Amino acid sequence: MSNSEVEKQINMAGSAAVACVACRRLKMRCIGLESGCCDRCAKAKRECTVLPSRRGCQQRRSSARQRHGAVSSRVNGTPHHASSATSINSNNGRHASSSSIGLSRADSGHTASRTTGMLLVIGSPGRSPSKSHAPQSHEISYSKDTNLRKQSSDVLSDSALESLVRFFSQGLIYFVPILEITDLDDVPFLMTHCRPLVYCAALIAAKFAPGAGHLYDQIVPYVHHFLRSLEGPLAQDEEVIWMQLQAYAILYANGTAADISHPKPETEDTRRLNHWVLKASIETFALRLSLHQSFSEVRRLVQDGALHIDQTFAFRKYVYWLWLFTLSHHFSLVTESPPSIRADYSIRTACFLLSQVEKPGRITRMLAEVDLCMLWNAAGQSLPGLDEWWCPPPQDQDPEQASRVLDDADAALDVWSQRWGVHGEPNATYPGLDVNNNGVVLFHYLATRFWLRVFSIRVIRSSRLTANSAFPQNQSLRQLNVSLTLKSAEAAEKMCRCVLEIPVHMRDSAKHMADFGFALVAFCGIYILRIYELFGAAFPVLESHVKTVEETGRVLTEMSVGINHVPIIYGKRVLERLEEVKRSLAMQVVDPSLGMRTAQDVDLRWIDGFFARV
Repeated sequence: MSNSEVEKQINMAGSAAVACVACRRLKMRCIGLESGCCDRCAKAKRECTVLPSRRGCQQRRSSARQRHGAVSSRVNGTPHHASSATSINSNNGRHASSSSIGLSRADSGHTASRTTGMLLVIGSPGRSPSKSHAPQSHEISYSKDTNLRKQSSDVLSDSALESLVRFFSQGLIYFVPILEITDLDDVPFLMTHCRPLVYCAALIAAKFAPGAGHLYDQIVPYVHHFLRSLEGPLAQDEEVIWMQLQAYAILYANGTAADISHPKPETEDTRRLNHWVLKASIETFALRLSLHQSFSEVRRLVQDGALHIDQTFAFRKYVYWLWLFTLSHHFSLVTESPPSIRADYSIRTACFLLSQVEKPGRITRMLAEVDLCMLWNAAGQSLPGLDEWWCPPPQDQDPEQASRVLDDADAALDVWSQRWGVHGEPNATYPGLDVNNNGVVLFHYLATRFWLRVFSIRVIRSSRLTANSAFPQNQSLRQLNVSLTLKSAEAAEKMCRCVLEIPVHMRDSAKHMADFGFALVAFCGIYILRIYELFGAAFPVLESHVKTVEETGRVLTEMSVGINHVPIIYGKRVLERLEEVKRSLAMQVVDPSLGMRTAQDVDLRWIDGFFARV
């Protein structure tokens, strides 16, 4: 850039400060710009680019908004800036950006390959945003996004964004435990200082808010630009980093199930919203911020007896990492892939450590999920293969012992539900519970019981292949298989019933559940229908389970809202499968007197392949 061009930029700004795009992003003073290249860019040997400055530029966050200013220096403990952020220079930033982009593209390519998991069973639906206008500039201020607005044929008004953010705050924030309900209260402040958070909340709200579907594609370019900007150097201000993490969390918590099993052609804008890519990106971003190391800081604060620990940046980072662990677990289940975040010591001890910290109910609900994963891991220690659902189970298991482990896991789940007040127990033992808002905890509790029973069948069936062929033992194995199959059907029926038992006045909130929740409910319904198709009239209890499935399918078809038609499509898929099974059974001649004998002759190998095909 020539000296005259720099002077021209400075004159345009008047009394406002002028900085190159690199210094703007780092929120650092731009020194030496008059010479044509600032000192920081000259040191990094990169082009120094100055965008037109505007009067009335953003001010730093108001001191009234600094929620953590009153925390003592002993509580804050660590330097104000994240260590990982201050240690990365511009060259490393460019390297991290290229690495992250490479990883994202690799994951995007993976979606085109065959994906196993429950989503293929139910024929996962979903909405893919249409092609939108891609922003041209890689360096645009978060606060105004002027260039993006000029490129868009439809101007996205601030009033529409404000309405969507308020809609998200009232109906969707419950499903993102990273966000406190007050985080989105001051919408005018967010519009000025937290634009990425506004865009991400508005994007998800546009899926659910009636009459707002046309805004979805208009918001996508802004969200895409935000995600792309995170591939560069890390911010240094803790409040900025936390705002970025919150915005990321909104997108990740509301991922679309469709792009996992049925990927569609992607534009440059929508590629980063693909759930595979989004998952890789948010976990990479978290690692770059060293969230996995925040446990040490929190433990030190607890040991020192610090006050207001829940208001520290270290606590928020630790909680965020725990939340990513739970989502990695859920993602692993529905895709039958290894979890990307495994339970290490910092995760295994989280519930005990944070039991000593005052915290809001949203954090306690998330800790309940962590504890549920730990229960599953403990059962896997007793029954190898039970907690490794993404690969074939070992074939040297003792079927009778496996059955006892399952009984113990069922009993442990009952104890767990008492501890966490799943059913509103007044004598729940974990501190800080909000038993009146435990719906999501109950959902995960029922889902875990279902998964444990299904995967136990897979383990035991694998053992059956090498079992002694002596008649008494073989007969015992058959009875065990049938018993476990009926137990799994019972657990699936309770998953379906949890939707039916939602009070009518609360079903509007349930409509905002993420796609994966509806996918699991539909999967459980089709699972029951498959068992019913195999066993026929041998077990009368299956008749009542099928009635529950039919009711669930009809309720799902009534739970659509806005442009989110996922519940309708899942509900119709369940009802269509029900009609197929009924027609199939009507053509068969079933002798009810065969009873248990007929059921024992059913080959249960279908369990292995059920997650990939019907």
